[in-house]
Amino acid sequence: MTIYKFAARINSFLREYSSLEKALKAVATIPGVEYVDLNFPTHVTTTNVTDVKRALDDAGLKLNGLALRYYEYPELRLGAFTNASKTMRDKAIDVTKRGIDATAELGGTVLTIWPSQDAFRYPLQADYGQVLEWEVEGFRAAAAHNPAVAVSAEYKPDEPRTYYLMNDIGSTLLVLGEVDHPNTGVTIDFCHSLYARENPAYAMDMAFRYSRVLGAHLNDGYGFRDDGMPVGSVNLQQTLEFLYSAVRGGYDGVYYFDTFPDGEGAVDELRLNVKVTTRLLDMVHDEDFRAGVAQAMEKQDGLAAAECAIDVMFGVASARA
Repeated sequence: MTIYKFAARINSFLREYSSLEKALKAVATIPGVEYVDLNFPTHVTTTNVTDVKRALDDAGLKLNGLALRYYEYPELRLGAFTNASKTMRDKAIDVTKRGIDATAELGGTVLTIWPSQDAFRYPLQADYGQVLEWEVEGFRAAAAHNPAVAVSAEYKPDEPRTYYLMNDIGSTLLVLGEVDHPNTGVTIDFCHSLYARENPAYAMDMAFRYSRVLGAHLNDGYGFRDDGMPVGSVNLQQTLEFLYSAVRGGYDGVYYFDTFPDGEGAVDELRLNVKVTTRLLDMVHDEDFRAGVAQAMEKQDGLAAAECAIDVMFGVASARA
């Protein structure tokens, strides 16, 4: 039996529980969830690392990694690595290094940079070549700080700012290619990829080919915004393909459930995420399914591929056999 590594989104629980300690203990009630991702400096700061470590230990959870939230610093809301002020760019790099230090101290393996502030809004507002150079410099400085902690870029088309520099898999891989550091890579968020009008599985394969996959965020939505719905609730077959690409590419990291309950309970949603993802990963590891997909891909036979997915998901005998 294959054991999968799953992590919860703590913000979903903090809406319902009055403290980080109580939220972590609620996460720990779900079988199969051994990890959690936290935000820096929202949940973890330079002064509370010991307390957070104690809370993780008490709940019996491990930290997968930290995610940078530059918008917590008002002075960085118009740019982190790409701020017009060198003083602010240096501050963003310093904040990132402190996040890396906290990740290492808590036993995490990856710092995820969501470059939410490195964006522009108006035509003629930004010198694109210059801000891209600053973005590369920022990632290089972060990656060089501690080679034992991986630095991952999580792209998204927009929101909260209007137009991100790293807004899809292509632009992200170009930036990371120029950064050219062995401990950098990509975090692919399923909803972000849909929102970018991508095929998430293709984005996954691109990341394996040209960089490293350091994180896989599972969720679902309609592709018009970052819906953060439960895994497989809208695009079940594309989620299956996404996980197939992850496993085939050799991803052995944690699957992080980046979902946002909208009136539903966080515990119930996390339980459903675990159930659905476990079932889909079991399907991906099914030898008959893998053989059928390989045959379909060899001929680029779309109908055979679709039927293979239907067979494994619904347990029906193939009419093409």
